[in-house]
Amino acid sequence: MKFPDLRFRERSSGISFWVECKYRSRTEDLGNITWCTEGQLKNYKRTYYNTKDTVFIMLGLGGPVMSPNKVFCLNLERINFTRLFYSTYCTNRVKVDRIESYQQLLEISELKGKKQ
Repeated sequence: MKFPDLRFRERSSGISFWVECKYRSRTEDLGNITWCTEGQLKNYKRTYYNTKDTVFIMLGLGGPVMSPNKVFCLNLERINFTRLFYSTYCTNRVKVDRIESYQQLLEISELKGKKQ
């Protein structure tokens, strides 16, 4: 994949951003998650650097693919590796049924997130 899954433009602000959707049925040892390949990470980073648009990683974990038990929102700017440590994503859990703005995505993705 050359680009993240989805590109949006918020009508009220005109801000464009990308969303890459990932799902994992379970975590690896110690809660770690390998969320992409090296090639995918390079493509997502290239998209960010070329467009200057934020890239959000929406990570579904456990349960059925269409309705994961937990969903996490991460800002690609804070991710530099294909493996996420539990401490990197655990505070970025989406706890609402509906996300209504770019600002809300930013807030979720920045909550005590730690640079890996």
